[in-house]
Amino acid sequence: MQDLFKQLSRPHVILPGIATAFVIALGSRQLASLPGLKILGPMIIAILIGVLLRVIIGLPAPLKPGTVFSSRWLLRGAIMLMGARLHFGKVMQLGPYVLLLDAVVVFAALALFAGLGRIFKLPPRLTTLIAAGTGICGAAAVAATAPVVEATEEETALAIAVIASLGTLGTIIYSYIYNAMSLSPAFYGTWVGSTLHEVAHVVAAAAVAGGEASDLAVLVKLGRVAMLAPAVLFIGLRQSRKGRNNAKVAFPLFVVGFLIISILTTQGIIPPAQVPGLTSLSAFVLTIAMAAIGMGVDVKAFARVGFKPFAVGLIGSVFISLVSIMIIRVL
Repeated sequence: MQDLFKQLSRPHVILPGIATAFVIALGSRQLASLPGLKILGPMIIAILIGVLLRVIIGLPAPLKPGTVFSSRWLLRGAIMLMGARLHFGKVMQLGPYVLLLDAVVVFAALALFAGLGRIFKLPPRLTTLIAAGTGICGAAAVAATAPVVEATEEETALAIAVIASLGTLGTIIYSYIYNAMSLSPAFYGTWVGSTLHEVAHVVAAAAVAGGEASDLAVLVKLGRVAMLAPAVLFIGLRQSRKGRNNAKVAFPLFVVGFLIISILTTQGIIPPAQVPGLTSLSAFVLTIAMAAIGMGVDVKAFARVGFKPFAVGLIGSVFISLVSIMIIRVL
């Protein structure tokens, strides 16, 4: 926290980078309204623009303090505000079996990807980020997990790129499967909501099956969002245990803030009329943070890692999808 106050005490130093990320975020929102880019969403577009800007002009020294501030502190603030979208009452409407399905998907992803990462010899931090994005809620989960595992900006951006690519591919494949097979809207909506990566992917894939499937898919997805706090806390504790000989202990206090805001929303202390505004603010601040992360990426780091992260993400996504099908059949 001392670092936060130190940076806030020098606004003239951090403002140029924040302003640049802010402009990118605004542009990303506009681009995300275009038909061909809508499925990516503004956060993914912002990180891509940030990377492109870094490739073209590099990262000028005056922009660096603000981009570091945005990718660290604005990111944490946005994750806390995300708690406003999580109403525990709505999550409980799913019932114990669907909540169990969501929990199995999330923690199976964390376990499975850890094994896949070792097989493909990927850095554990990158593997954990891809696991969180696949199992929980896409780029937002990657962003929430990155500070906990102390991931680099390159690892964070690469994990988000994997999630965006596979989620978009999954949306197309799921829609094709629904049209090719006789799946009930309830089954399809539950399957989509429990396995696809981003909320945008869930909405797009479920739309082909009509309103019933769409409503159920979004609600099931909300159950996975509810797993963000316990999953990230689990990752933080696991990270601390691995580094038990170090003085520094990674504990995600901003996730506690996420939970507190969720509870305030559920109890009505935060009025329902304010929830849409807080949710929109969270999404926009997160988009600013994504732009800053993109600006901090060294593209050469992507080439060093190669295709392995995408292979791990693909294998893991297929496995999680199959696990979900088997559980839904049983339920």
